[in-house]
Amino acid sequence: MINLKSFYTVLLALYILTSLLIPLASVNKLIFIALIMLYGAYILFFKKEKKFACLKMTLAPVVIIAIFVYGYVRAMFGTNDMALARQFLLGTGMFVLIYPIEEFEIDMQALMLIIAKIYIAIYAIYVIDAINIMDYTVPGFVKSFAGLFDNGLTRKIGDWLMVLGGGWMRYRKIFSGNGMMIYLGSISFILVLIGALYIDFFRTKKWANLIWAIAGMLLSFTAGQRACMLFIPATLCVITWLQLDRKWKLIFFGMFMIAAAAAFIYLLRNTSIFSFTDRSNAVKIGHLICYFEQLNVKQTLIGDGLASFYLTTYSPTTQEMLAQTEITFLDHCRYFGIPLSLTIWLGMVFPKWNGIIKDIRKWNIWQVKEELAVLIIYFVWAQLNPVLFNSFGLVIVLWYWSVLFKKTQKGNCTC
Repeated sequence: MINLKSFYTVLLALYILTSLLIPLASVNKLIFIALIMLYGAYILFFKKEKKFACLKMTLAPVVIIAIFVYGYVRAMFGTNDMALARQFLLGTGMFVLIYPIEEFEIDMQALMLIIAKIYIAIYAIYVIDAINIMDYTVPGFVKSFAGLFDNGLTRKIGDWLMVLGGGWMRYRKIFSGNGMMIYLGSISFILVLIGALYIDFFRTKKWANLIWAIAGMLLSFTAGQRACMLFIPATLCVITWLQLDRKWKLIFFGMFMIAAAAAFIYLLRNTSIFSFTDRSNAVKIGHLICYFEQLNVKQTLIGDGLASFYLTTYSPTTQEMLAQTEITFLDHCRYFGIPLSLTIWLGMVFPKWNGIIKDIRKWNIWQVKEELAVLIIYFVWAQLNPVLFNSFGLVIVLWYWSVLFKKTQKGNCTC
């Protein structure tokens, strides 16, 4: 059992890493199949009793997958993007991994710390390669430091991440000069990895994890993504705030609001981050307005099916039929209707089988308030970009569920 647990843990780590770094290589899909088959074989041939006891722990995966199956069946009878619908449906299979994670008592927090350090180290190599290739406006000492590592290995890693990791190296002027946009397809997930490192720093006082978290945050800024610049510092501030007593919470909140107001005014005056004329902002506003313009009773109650098309307008002269927008929750409302969409999102936050009301009354989730804060902030990010229901986004839900079950069940799982 110990050897099986160790092997499964390594396999799970490889699945997460390949999903983050080289998702286009399809290696993660093969590893996922191996994870499911291995767990299935264990349940059928090696576990002698209580084969499905873990279902008592949570039915959230079953319920969420059932909703997506419903959406897929409805999509078969409508005007929908069936390839995207199939991708969404298969992606929800990741929720099932919570059962072997609990069965084999895998420490997801410890696993996430290892993955975080590997991801940040590889991303640092990617950034160094980009600085050597592109004519970015960076301090001279940064250029010189990057030049020390300009070799065939860093170039090869950079090439792999560009081709297989959905990355690109471009210019994006947010402030002045040739601004960096050293993007990787999974860059949004660095918020979760940094959050895990920062949480562990407060719990174990390991300063190395704080250094890794700060390094990850600085590296994430090179992606040229405004969401990184907003949500990652906000995550660290919220986690810090949760560690303080009531008096210092008030003081810290006041200081944070003053700093946030000053930053907002500066960005408003000196950048286009909050400008309605910015294309990215115009796209999101167009998605939001068009959803309410085309809302009807049927769509509100039962949805139009998974990956249903709708007409969205970016500007008076730009229209497009889309099956997926940048606002994930509104997409789900179109696919499944509002009641089932709320069920999906509440199920991810309150996964315990004994119900949301009991969880709220006992305030179980407050035992993992730091992980909950990271989850909620990532959910907010998912309303600006489609970063949750993909090859890596749902790992945050597995991490949150695992930590929640470990804290609230206190080792009494009957799996």
